[in-house]
Amino acid sequence: VLHPELMSVYSKIVENPVDLGKVCRRLRRRQYDNLRDVKIDVWRIFANCVKYNSHPTNKDAVPSFVSIALHLRDLFNDLWQEHMLPSDFPPPAPSSSGKGKKSNDPHASLR
Repeated sequence: VLHPELMSVYSKIVENPVDLGKVCRRLRRRQYDNLRDVKIDVWRIFANCVKYNSHPTNKDAVPSFVSIALHLRDLFNDLWQEHMLPSDFPPPAPSSSGKGKKSNDPHASLR
C-alpha cells in the first residue's frame, strides 16, 4: 500500500498500479483466469517499482529499489520455474517404450 502523500506523483508515473495485497486478494477470491495472469500481475509489481524509482521527474525515487526489484523479479522467475506447473506448454507426448514405467516428471500426475 502506497503512502497517501506519494499517491499523486505515483499515479502520474505508474499507469497500472498493483501490489502484493491486490494479488493475494485476487488469488483468495479466485479472480484469476489462469496462472499466466498471476505471473503477469507479479511482474507488473516489479516493473512498476523500476519505473517509479527510475523516473527522472520523481524527486522521491530510491535508486537502490530498482536493483532490489530486479533481483526479486529474477528470484520470482526462478521459483516460478522450479515450483509451478508448466501450464503454458502442452504435456509431453507419451513414449511408446514407457508402458508400465514410472515417469520422472513430478507434475505428470497433476496434468
